[in-house]
Amino acid sequence: MYPRSSPLLGLRPVILRSRAMQSLAATAAVLTGAQVASAQNLLTNGGFSTGTLTPWSMVSGSAAVTAYGANGMPAPAVGTVIGGGFQLLGDVGNGAIEQVVTPTAVPANASLVIEGYLGGGGDDNARMVVRFLTANGTQLAFLAQPFVTPVERNFEAVLLHRRYVLPWPPAATSVAVRIEFQAIGCCNGNFGAADEISATIVTGSTVPAPLPLNTELLTNPGFEAGWDGRSPLSLTIGGWEGAGGSQSYLRPYSNSAAQVPNGIVSCIVGGARPNPSCGAGAAGNLLGHLGSTALRQRLDVRGNTPQFASGQVSLRVAALLGGDLNEGDTAQVDFACFRGSTQLASDTIGPVSAADRNFETVVGQREREIVIPAGTEYIDVRLVFVDLNCCNGARALADNLSAMLVPTTPPTPVPLDVNLVRNASFETGSLAGSPLELTNARGWSGQGPSRCWAVPFGSAQTPPATFAAARGLGAQVLRDGGAAVLRQSVDLSGSRTLIDNNRMAMQASAWLGGDGGEADTAHVLISFLSLANTVLFQTMLPPVTAAQRNNQTTMLLRESPVIMVPPTTVRAVVELVFTDYNCCNGSRGLADDVRLVAFDITQQSGASPFPGTGGDIVLMTGIDEAPRTGFGEYIKTAGPGDVLRTVTGSPNGTLNGSPMILAVQLFSSNGPAPVPPFPGLALDPFSSIGIFNGLGGGPAGPLLIPFSQGGNVWNQLIPSGFPRTSMRIQALCLPTSSSPSPYGFWGSEGHEIRL
Repeated sequence: MYPRSSPLLGLRPVILRSRAMQSLAATAAVLTGAQVASAQNLLTNGGFSTGTLTPWSMVSGSAAVTAYGANGMPAPAVGTVIGGGFQLLGDVGNGAIEQVVTPTAVPANASLVIEGYLGGGGDDNARMVVRFLTANGTQLAFLAQPFVTPVERNFEAVLLHRRYVLPWPPAATSVAVRIEFQAIGCCNGNFGAADEISATIVTGSTVPAPLPLNTELLTNPGFEAGWDGRSPLSLTIGGWEGAGGSQSYLRPYSNSAAQVPNGIVSCIVGGARPNPSCGAGAAGNLLGHLGSTALRQRLDVRGNTPQFASGQVSLRVAALLGGDLNEGDTAQVDFACFRGSTQLASDTIGPVSAADRNFETVVGQREREIVIPAGTEYIDVRLVFVDLNCCNGARALADNLSAMLVPTTPPTPVPLDVNLVRNASFETGSLAGSPLELTNARGWSGQGPSRCWAVPFGSAQTPPATFAAARGLGAQVLRDGGAAVLRQSVDLSGSRTLIDNNRMAMQASAWLGGDGGEADTAHVLISFLSLANTVLFQTMLPPVTAAQRNNQTTMLLRESPVIMVPPTTVRAVVELVFTDYNCCNGSRGLADDVRLVAFDITQQSGASPFPGTGGDIVLMTGIDEAPRTGFGEYIKTAGPGDVLRTVTGSPNGTLNGSPMILAVQLFSSNGPAPVPPFPGLALDPFSSIGIFNGLGGGPAGPLLIPFSQGGNVWNQLIPSGFPRTSMRIQALCLPTSSSPSPYGFWGSEGHEIRL
């Protein structure tokens, strides 16, 4: 054996492990500009196909050529995957063999590429050792590779690829390549193994070719290409390896098995990617775990290091993370950038807890992007499972991990005058009854101790569907399952100029309520956070109490005052919080249509740019979709061939039967907008307007409120020939004896359609 304290004598090995797709090709192609000085393997019988050790010599212990599948050795399928034939080297008892080769000529500035497959079964370890020798046999330098351990093998009987690139010392004339086994258990047999060992001399640069941008860099990212039906390991160059803890294993999506998502989830998230995931049954694999464990891949990005100096290349990491029902086990992805062994940056996506996934058996998208620091040479991507319940199984799940180099792009400013909350009305959840959008990393996630449900209006303990239709709400309302909390984050970093100049303001709104005399409530909390996650300002849409809704099963609209977004804000967080006051009588809080709208305070005074008179008159508009109104719904765009749909009505019925007009005013989008001469108007009546009226008849009249169940409906096909034109619309009606108006009329909030 060699002395453990021997110096490396200045050798700086480049360790290229199979934890990455660093090669993208075979040995010679990995090395950008490198020329193969010795195309032939310097080693003889590196694949042990002769059935003997010759010309290898035994250095210590005992080892022998054996067959794949014999006595705890890796299975024949492993040999097939790595191209190892039928035989391999197996340990018999802490064995070590060595072969010394003397190249006929070594070019100046050459490097030695040593690679092979190492591993085995049981608890045993295997590694390679390289020694450079002078002509008289004096050792100049050596490199002892770390052992391939059972953890790295994911506790499977397999072989893993290892490659080292070593500068050839000028004084060296020979190289000795050693395979060394380490038997851990004294009484359980010897299961270390190795195969396909090679040594090749190359000249020129040994830096790998640059990895492409906007291309998946992980090997087997969706766990569909493991070497067998239960393993995440690929065994070939590149792929996952164990990085701590216990074992990971594949779990198929299933419509019948417990603890895994069903075929609908697989179809939605692409669970069998790159193969089709949608069909009659479930398709694809997820990754599960047996206790706390981790997998890792290492990306060799030395070929891209010059690109990183500019700060114009970022790393985008994504994954589907989740688990089973109420089980607390979590999954997360840690990633880090290194220069050599020095960590330059790190970040994490996840963990995804049971609360995050609303206590559903699902996996959902999580993603993060960071600018890659200058000098980065390697990127580690690590999938970590944490088993929080030692005795109830391990239930966290992961699928479709991704790591890409992408051009760095500045954050996008948030759009103004639109709702920034995704799935605000809980109509687009991925699964029936769920508020979660599994492929939307920026949608709702759970935070509370219980689950919430999206249920139809008109179902038990909810307002009727007619209530929703009259107010432009959707078909579903969110119902508490017992003190549930949903959370959504809005990225404002792209709007820092507007924010830091005290020009961005916001308003929030939501429909909140409950069931009959039940005390359960819902409220909305809006927080504005700095880059350091410091809360700069917080406000609340208060709950609607049973008394405020007269003990009726109904909902009321809550609207915030104008909120000035504090300087240095980078994100807003919207939390929908249910409070369950009666633990044993069900959870009856209700919420719908949660909105947060940003606007430029120098351009308009509120999120409703054309506020009208208030009161019980409503105008709703939609472009090729159901008409809606409220914050974020007052300005819309349309083009030729689209259908503008409008609905007017009196949601509470106080103006039923009142004559009304629908006023429409066209103006140039490039010119001055109409300036209303009186409060409550959204148009200029002294300019040209079109009127659909109920006072003396007209193209759509006479109109009364309501003309039909749900209000008056007017559909208009947008014609061609009106480029850069805007249309301002307002509904107006006369007051009634039961609903007098201080303005002398009632006017809806105005809507603007930009063509």
